[in-house]
Amino acid sequence: MTAYLHAGDLSGQPLVSLGGDRLAEIKDVVFDRSSGELLGFTLNNPGFFGRTRGDALPIAAVHGIGDAAVVVAGAHVLVPVDDVVDAAERRGNNVLADRVLTEEGADLGEVTDVLLDPSHRPPKVVGYEVKSDDGHTVTVPLDDAVAVSGERLVVPGRGNADH
Repeated sequence: MTAYLHAGDLSGQPLVSLGGDRLAEIKDVVFDRSSGELLGFTLNNPGFFGRTRGDALPIAAVHGIGDAAVVVAGAHVLVPVDDVVDAAERRGNNVLADRVLTEEGADLGEVTDVLLDPSHRPPKVVGYEVKSDDGHTVTVPLDDAVAVSGERLVVPGRGNADH
């Protein structure tokens, strides 16, 4: 069984070069919601008052993702943020806190995290962690998502024979 990474655990991790230089901090994981393809990361400046940066890290430039840092060859691999995710996509398309609804409209809870499979090269988004209002946590596989809007994640209804 594959141990999944929680995208939320990567937020705030340092981005370091192979030479040990701290370049930035990971802000957000950017992925294609239909395919699960990991596109890269947006960045913050390091430190408590770090601000969002105008550059980003494309997934192809990642040397490694560990428990304590994301590693790259050096600062030269960073690109303008629009090369990883355009401005329209950055506005209002965060899936965290999206309400999860069935096709019939039943409210199942909210998205609390995104799950990555590190055995893929590069890592791939495989699902969403959902917490119901009564505190139960379940995983919704990426393939089960009917639609994701930045406000709602729609999944098949309970009457669907496949689920």
